[in-house]
Amino acid sequence: MEDDPIEAEQLEVLETLLGRRLTQSEFQGFLIVGNRFVDRFGHSRIGELGRVFYTDSPHGRRALAASLARVAATLGSYEQFANAFPVTIIPPLPAYPLLPIVGIETLQPIVYRVLGRGNREVDHIRATGHLSMRSQPSEAVLRTTPRGHWCAYEKWATPEETSRALQILPEWRDCSVRATIRTTSIADSAFVAYSVDPNDPGTKGLTFHGYFFEGVTQDHDEAPYILPGTAVQICVYGAPRVESLEDWDDRLEVWQTRPLPTSTAASKPADDDAASPAHTHRPA
Repeated sequence: MEDDPIEAEQLEVLETLLGRRLTQSEFQGFLIVGNRFVDRFGHSRIGELGRVFYTDSPHGRRALAASLARVAATLGSYEQFANAFPVTIIPPLPAYPLLPIVGIETLQPIVYRVLGRGNREVDHIRATGHLSMRSQPSEAVLRTTPRGHWCAYEKWATPEETSRALQILPEWRDCSVRATIRTTSIADSAFVAYSVDPNDPGTKGLTFHGYFFEGVTQDHDEAPYILPGTAVQICVYGAPRVESLEDWDDRLEVWQTRPLPTSTAASKPADDDAASPAHTHRPA
């Protein structure tokens, strides 16, 4: 710890969020995921966990602690993790540990999947009543480009406000459709969101390199300054049921709820548009 001031600073932030020192298992979980909270500018984003987990509440602090302990329960100590998932430069092979949100259903009753008109994911939801399948990784460490659904804790009054909060550029999608998902259906498939900086010269051109946790949308190189971000986002795997589907009525300037099928049949992949991390060239 004495040799790594960023790690020491991050530990202090975590202990402030929890209001106590970490247990040994929580500490090992922190060591495994901690360096992935540092972006390419050297800034730590671990403080964003306060908003993802609502650590101003007792149940939020319990959820964060349980999530860190889950990492260690799954991957062991930091040394065991490093030995099991070695990182190599030639050939390039990264190791990106996931951070589950244990107890998401105690933090948020619902989350929102933002889409755009013309997206085949919308057609899939209308046909099946589910998000398309994004299979949860078989291991708790990603080594290839992930495929997940990026969901927000909040909803906004207009597509424009949605775009600003989530830093979604108009050329990516118009944010005119949103799906509501109950968190009881994603209790075992919700994770802290992650991103990649496409302009990082150190990892540009490499597949699945330069990723970092991004619990709050901000500081995306490609987003103009008129898009402030600062919204909480999470990654969801699976094909959860959609409780309601709304689209924006341009004429009436209101959100309209659209009917969905009542069948709970298994959902299949719809297309590739909804598969990539939120802040790559093609957002989720």
